[in-house]
Amino acid sequence: MMPAKPIQIFIPDAGPLISLATADELDLLLRVAVDVRLIITDHGIWEVTRRDDLPDTHRIKAFLEANAKRVEVMETSVGAMARNTMQSADGKETIRRMKNLGELSISSAMIDMRYRAPGLATFVLIEAEWFGSHASREGNAHLISTSAWLDGLEQIGVISSASNVRRKIHEGRSNFCVEYRVDDPAPNPKMEGGPSGGPSSNPACESAAPQGS
Repeated sequence: MMPAKPIQIFIPDAGPLISLATADELDLLLRVAVDVRLIITDHGIWEVTRRDDLPDTHRIKAFLEANAKRVEVMETSVGAMARNTMQSADGKETIRRMKNLGELSISSAMIDMRYRAPGLATFVLIEAEWFGSHASREGNAHLISTSAWLDGLEQIGVISSASNVRRKIHEGRSNFCVEYRVDDPAPNPKMEGGPSGGPSSNPACESAAPQGS
């Protein structure tokens, strides 16, 4: 049964959006509960919508537009800096040369999350491997990777096979870490329900193609 209490899904990393768009499964973000709110960073939005030549870009744009009332774009200091830089004459080239901009944006967003309502159930959906050991988070934030999220959706009956979704992602995105599973419950939990609640696990990312179920 889906949890009745509202939850929010915070996506500081562009990876989960790209992966779910690749599999044409973005709607899974909203099917975990009756009342789901999505929070996506401004830099994350920029990363996933800046190239019109990619099919997942069009899927993400359509998804965000169709669910605009349930999506909040979170302003970050890194995102503001990037926008200001882009407005300069050589902005695009400057952005291209900047290293670790995505990682800086994620860290900035996680710090900003500390100032938000601490009692609201929050899932932080990630794919970047370094995130699990470097992220600083609020007490009610449940850290979960895309692969573990899919496992949880299968467990509560939202999807019939997590393996099938992972396979679709991997077919279109070969760098997707099929075996990267992080399921790290909130350090100071006040939340109920959700797709998972099991012990944390963080095996090394494997490059092998996913196996069928």
